[in-house]
Amino acid sequence: MKKMLLYVFAVCLLGACDDTTSTVEFPPESGFPNKTELDSTFIANNSSSSESAGSPAVSKLSSSGGEDRSEYDSETGILKDLRDGQTYKTVVIGEGDNAQTWMAENLNFAYNIPTAKFDSSSFCYDNDPKNCEIYGRIYLWSAAMDSAAVFSDAGKGCGGTAGVNSSVQDCNISGVFRSVCPKGWHLPTSDEWFELLQTINDLTSDNKPGKYLKSSSGWKLKDGEDYNGVDTYGFTVLPAGNSHVGYLGRGGLESERQGEICFFWSADKYDAGAPGVQGFYNESHQSYSVGAMPVGCHPIRCLMD
Repeated sequence: MKKMLLYVFAVCLLGACDDTTSTVEFPPESGFPNKTELDSTFIANNSSSSESAGSPAVSKLSSSGGEDRSEYDSETGILKDLRDGQTYKTVVIGEGDNAQTWMAENLNFAYNIPTAKFDSSSFCYDNDPKNCEIYGRIYLWSAAMDSAAVFSDAGKGCGGTAGVNSSVQDCNISGVFRSVCPKGWHLPTSDEWFELLQTINDLTSDNKPGKYLKSSSGWKLKDGEDYNGVDTYGFTVLPAGNSHVGYLGRGGLESERQGEICFFWSADKYDAGAPGVQGFYNESHQSYSVGAMPVGCHPIRCLMD
């Protein structure tokens, strides 16, 4: 598989993360890079204790109540998730056998399954419900894997602990994996992300897929350079930033780098010790398939089955 390169980013634990060190490699400036090795170590403490002091006051949005099904109107491109009644814009990119139908907004379904230290496994950036209205929710890896098996058994138990241990190495998703997406939609693999980027490259011929997928505003200048996108296809990647809970021993939900980065969960691992994410940046018009710690809090984009 033609995975693009590594920008290992230390993020946040599903239960708690007490001590973390990582080596960060910034993405190259152009092209589809080759994979490099993940060079990070981290120690996770995923106790079975109740919610700890310093954990965030999680906004308890309703996670269910409706039927587990969705409605999609191909004429308007509107997807309705009947679990909670929320609607999403969608976009079709590509033609014929290469066409993909993506959500054009981040998933905002409240997956309120508790962890060892938090009363939810999905959050709003900076614990502010207004950010959920803009960026959708951010999900721990355990939530992205639906490790509580709310919607399927495919990811049951995945993300139970962090680090280079069996919960990561033995978490093998195969086939179309729904995750917490609306019924009939799924969490994209890194191959499906690559297919999207390659389609954009074929359509534009300038090898800058991030430029055409990112929002046209909201991305901060980097060294005086403007890396806002042009959002040609209405995909609208917003610079949602990065969030983590309990990272490096600090309690609670911490959010940072809004306006600079956006990582989306992928359905497959980057390597034996790291789940995969798809990264967009304010310092490049590229997009990279990279490794994140299974402690990350990232948004989700769903792809039609």
